[in-house]
Amino acid sequence: MGDMGSASFLHIGDIVSLYAEGNVCGFLSTLGLVDDRCVVQPDAGDLASPPKKFSRVMVLHCAFYKLRSSGDNVVVGDKVVLTPVNAGQPLHASNYELQDNPGCKEVNAVNSNTSWKISLFMEYKENIDDVLKGGDVVRLFHAEQEKFLTMDDYKKKTQYVFLRSTGRTTATAATSSKALWEVEVVQHDPCRGGAGHWNSLFRFKHLATGHYLAAEVDNDDTPDVMRNKLRGNSNNNVYCLVAVPHSTDIASIFELDATTLSRGDDLVPQSSYVRLRHLCTNTWVHSTTIPIDKEEERPVMSKVGCAPIKEDKEAFAIVPVSATEVRDLDFANDACKVLDSISGSLEKGQFIQNERRFVTQLLCEVIYFVAMKENDPKKPDPLDLIVSHPNRERQKLLREQNILKQLFKILQAPFFDCGDGPILRMEELSDPRHAPFKHICRLCYRILRLSQQDYRKNQEYIAKWFGFMQKQIGYDVLAEDTITALLHSNRKLLEKHITAAEIETFVSLVRKNHESRMVRTQLEVEVEVENQTGELEPMVTIEEEEDVVLFWDNGRKSKSVRELASGAANGIKEDQHQLDLFSGMCLDRQYLAINNLSPHLDIDLIQKCMADENLPFDLRAAFLSSYASYAC
Repeated sequence: MGDMGSASFLHIGDIVSLYAEGNVCGFLSTLGLVDDRCVVQPDAGDLASPPKKFSRVMVLHCAFYKLRSSGDNVVVGDKVVLTPVNAGQPLHASNYELQDNPGCKEVNAVNSNTSWKISLFMEYKENIDDVLKGGDVVRLFHAEQEKFLTMDDYKKKTQYVFLRSTGRTTATAATSSKALWEVEVVQHDPCRGGAGHWNSLFRFKHLATGHYLAAEVDNDDTPDVMRNKLRGNSNNNVYCLVAVPHSTDIASIFELDATTLSRGDDLVPQSSYVRLRHLCTNTWVHSTTIPIDKEEERPVMSKVGCAPIKEDKEAFAIVPVSATEVRDLDFANDACKVLDSISGSLEKGQFIQNERRFVTQLLCEVIYFVAMKENDPKKPDPLDLIVSHPNRERQKLLREQNILKQLFKILQAPFFDCGDGPILRMEELSDPRHAPFKHICRLCYRILRLSQQDYRKNQEYIAKWFGFMQKQIGYDVLAEDTITALLHSNRKLLEKHITAAEIETFVSLVRKNHESRMVRTQLEVEVEVENQTGELEPMVTIEEEEDVVLFWDNGRKSKSVRELASGAANGIKEDQHQLDLFSGMCLDRQYLAINNLSPHLDIDLIQKCMADENLPFDLRAAFLSSYASYAC
């Protein structure tokens, strides 16, 4: 890095921020990964107090500038005019405020007097790729306890810092997005980052919340051997790690202590073992066995204390996190904020057309995100997308960053009666005027279905809304598809979440809608929970003329399979539903309900239907599958 006196020249590869000075002052940034419009947001921060996402969102690589005069060196702190090469007009921070983002000023290319101050965040050096730097995102893994340092809320209260236990065989596989920390190297210039040395001061920012790791006095006076150990002697305070919202809090500053012999001015390797020293209390970060979630049957949140005495075993491994994982978290975080804003508008009845279009596009992007199709140039229809292996880490992000929670808020907000009647009724979704919102509901349910595919923890989370999803069955918003996928071959969820009330609701919906997918699920439910209505009546029989006849609606209706096949071919919807149901009952014979179905689908009936050339080929194939199960 060349210099002239105290001046720092810029070179290709340097990372800089651009600060607008004029009628509007603030850093040039985007609104995030979901909304990538460039703006200046004065309230987000200034040169003395940079924005929270400064090191990842606010910085740009140094592309061309119109300088004081052509050929001059560019120096950190220079005020320059930026002219995009394809616009021919200087970049201008206007006084125009975005209607959908109050406080954000539009950036455009027009003749203006806006100047941009260059602030150097990171010098480009070829030999610091494997060095811990400001802006790096890491996990802190306690080597002896084999637990990640994590921040999360508990019982909807404030954020807690803790070492999280895991039931996994390999502790390092428990990679929660709530255990990601962004490194900040403390400098005199708050806009400056850089490489970290052993004698540097550091802050650790929780990536998901923007809060900072800090320590404060632990006022819990409960007698505890571990707490006495942290105290050292009776005159000392007991400290524990906490979260603070602002980087200006001196309690957020730490030092790193090497576990091997190192000089203070040596660079900190990116994958190091370190002990953490809290600066203003002069204490060392210390693991404990004190549970935060002590009311739980199996506590997993262990308090992290600070002790006056340094112990060798209290070391953390710094585990680097890939840029892809950081970007995924940023996307999920930004998506949740947008969905939260949209659900809030729906609750107030203020859902405008622009928001509707924007949330529709965002929901499509979330589907592609889970399916790993976001970079596919030929994106398929999101509702037709078949995913064999969803990305598990991204499925987890949808739950951990509250996207699933926001989906349910969107699905219920318009139909909730606050006293003046709901904005919309489910029955009205069939009206073409409400087709756009019906499409939004279908996209929400598609995301819910993809998020739980082959992922038990998400299945348990979604099942909490089972009663709500039931109410949206039969309105063509894919609620029944989601429920069927959730409960299929999932005995534990059936036993835990399906009660007599859910069964009664299912039965009433079946009678109302005659929807085959609902009946298949109902059959599963009746087998797993004690039958509420007595024995099932015969559903299928073979008449004397050797034709197979189906009975439904408590025996009040009946048709032969051939009649149903003919009616379905002629577009009779009810016949198609009954045929779909019969095929579904035969295919694999619904092993959860096999004991109930076997008396009605005996071997003679199966062989008869297999041989009937008047039946649709897919129904005959279903009977072939059923026949194979008998043979086994």
